[in-house]
Amino acid sequence: MANVILELVWLTEIYFSQSVPYINVVFHERTKHIEVDCHIVHKKLKEKIIVVKHISPGHQLADLLTKPLGRTRVDFICNKLGMYNIYAPA
Repeated sequence: MANVILELVWLTEIYFSQSVPYINVVFHERTKHIEVDCHIVHKKLKEKIIVVKHISPGHQLADLLTKPLGRTRVDFICNKLGMYNIYAPA
């Protein structure tokens, strides 16, 4: 999540030419990456740059890549992603 936020902030700076940088994170040798990531996410949530929304378990599209699913569930997720079977008869 932190990597996505940093990428979005970087893209925003490129396309909208902000004169003040969004992030001023100092990386110390003893700081673990998870702590830095949590601080970045927390800071962006406080600044209301990002919003975290709940996604119900029935709409988790990543399940397609992480879990064994039945045919109905696979078809539902593929439809949501705009995927289609190019080998299906017309």
